[in-house]
Amino acid sequence: MHRIDTSTAQKDKFGQGKNGFTDGDPSTGRQSTDLNADMFDALQEEVCAVIEAANITLKKGELNQLLTALKVLFLAEDDSRVSGALQKDKNLSDLTDSAKAREALALDKVGNWVAVQQGGGTGMKDNKVYLGWSGTKLIAQVDSTQMGALFYEKNPPTAAQTGAYPLSGGEVEGEVWSAVDNNYRLVAGNRGAFWRFDSSNMYLMFTNDGDPHGGFNDLRPLIADFATGKLSTGHDFSAGGNVYSGGGASRLATDGNIYGSVWGGFLNNWIAGQIAAQVGAVQTWVSQNYVSSVKLGAMGWLASIADGPGNGYTGGGGTMQTTPAGCVVIGGTNNKTSNLAGLGFFYRPLMIAVNGQWVTIGQD
Repeated sequence: MHRIDTSTAQKDKFGQGKNGFTDGDPSTGRQSTDLNADMFDALQEEVCAVIEAANITLKKGELNQLLTALKVLFLAEDDSRVSGALQKDKNLSDLTDSAKAREALALDKVGNWVAVQQGGGTGMKDNKVYLGWSGTKLIAQVDSTQMGALFYEKNPPTAAQTGAYPLSGGEVEGEVWSAVDNNYRLVAGNRGAFWRFDSSNMYLMFTNDGDPHGGFNDLRPLIADFATGKLSTGHDFSAGGNVYSGGGASRLATDGNIYGSVWGGFLNNWIAGQIAAQVGAVQTWVSQNYVSSVKLGAMGWLASIADGPGNGYTGGGGTMQTTPAGCVVIGGTNNKTSNLAGLGFFYRPLMIAVNGQWVTIGQD
């Protein structure tokens, strides 16, 4: 269908682009609108299409076929299909047989049970909610968004799905704390060990044999003082390596040696140095004050050791000669005479070494 579009059509008669017809006026020279085959073909086919849409055969001479077709295509108010229809303002209360209606809608299986309601509650939107069975689990969907499986008795959530710590063990990504004194217990066999904090001290505790989940015994293997940080034990302490103190500046070595700044290094070296110093001092003192060696000096000769009456020593009036101080006789000769005047002796001084110096022994 189209509006008249010949050259004599009145342009925009019914609005922009809506042409119309006009009568001719000889007095003004206005030409009437020319009609063409396109216009009449379009009008004819539009009318015929409505009649044929109502399954009515076109008949020449019948002038009410268009009206008849419209009645077929559009229900009259008194038509039973209209008068017997459900009215929206009745909210299905005008059903003559609600049971049959439920059966037709496959709602008869609901029976007297209250059906699940979708939406309508406080804070609820009008999204469509779907529940279904996947074959193994009950799953939910809101509109086109899949929400996944629902949790219920036969499909409980795993620890990972709920953020819980699994019984089989796992990693905790945040701080774990407890408000009880005894905490973090280790159980092996029939024994137990746990940490205890009483707000004053931190203890490593042991249980009695056969009571791994019971209280602590009298042992206190490790104690840390909260106020001072002092770490102590009431028992022997064994270390497989060095034991450090002073921020690592001092240590007890595995061979029993002790290292520290007060010793200038290892204690054994300090002790060895002290002993060496004392030995050196003694050696120096001894060297300076004690005889380190003895020898005889250069040989001398003592002649005519005595004279007297008859060239013999009589004990009086004569002169007696002695060896020099510190000398000892090492031999003698009489020069082949028989008197004392010819007797002489060889001597050497007795020398000692003191502090590296050789000195001759003197006399009182």
